[in-house]
Amino acid sequence: MSLPGYIVGYLTPILSRIIFHTFSKSSILEIIILFVFGMVLFSLGISLYTSVNLGVSPYDAVALSFEKKGWISYRLTRSMQDVLFFTLALVFGGPLGIGTLIIAFTTGYFVQSWRFFFKNILIKYD
Repeated sequence: MSLPGYIVGYLTPILSRIIFHTFSKSSILEIIILFVFGMVLFSLGISLYTSVNLGVSPYDAVALSFEKKGWISYRLTRSMQDVLFFTLALVFGGPLGIGTLIIAFTTGYFVQSWRFFFKNILIKYD
């Protein structure tokens, strides 16, 4: 496991208690707003770190490689990957929820949209 894995493994139990205590009495609207905000930040982060060409994780490299070769769009490749791993988690009893399913189907679209947005900005200032 790499350093981020250890950090996540250490902080998850601590932050879970804090988050549960803080948001246990939240309304469904507040939860949806937080989910959408988290999804936007998640996809923005992926698009930024994959756009700077300083290396990517193997999981993200698959979609980028397929897109670069022109075989299939980033959005579709990423969605297929996410749905595949969602299905594997379902088969093996992993922790799943409606948010996981939504993320599996929409991350590719949002990341590709962010990448297109930043590409237009870079072309504009280049």
